[in-house]
Amino acid sequence: MASSGFSRRGEPTCRWIPAIHKSAWPNYLAPGGLITYTVVLANSGHVTGTVELVTDTLDSSLTFVEMAAGSDVITPPQQISGTLVWNGPLSVPALGDLTLKYRVETTQSPEPSRPCNWVEALANDGRHGPAKACVVIGMQRFFLPAIQRSYAPGAIEGGQRGSSRR
Repeated sequence: MASSGFSRRGEPTCRWIPAIHKSAWPNYLAPGGLITYTVVLANSGHVTGTVELVTDTLDSSLTFVEMAAGSDVITPPQQISGTLVWNGPLSVPALGDLTLKYRVETTQSPEPSRPCNWVEALANDGRHGPAKACVVIGMQRFFLPAIQRSYAPGAIEGGQRGSSRR
């Protein structure tokens, strides 16, 4: 069977084909800010898949707050030693996906940091992932182009317009 979800004869296969993706928003934030993580368990197969367990190991500077709007799962995860755990069974529809959306809070530490965390899923066909998402916490620095303008001495006097060089 080919991994495209079809057999060599072009017929749909009778299995699920999982993939796991993770993203974070915003990517840059101040200390104490909130991050929304989105985990998508996708199924490109032609039968419904079942996930028994989803785990997300949070960086020690992050704390779970709540499930977010748009999540297919509304039950908050168990929290076991810095790992968020959603117990199944969770159904992933054929040619569809299941989305977990949740919010975490960052530490108030003024030190810049780049916390990353990993999510994995356990299904009857094995472990899937990890998928990773990172954010940058701390002061953002904006660099604007320097604009230099110089005027010839005495070029601007009493409301006259002078020439400028850039």
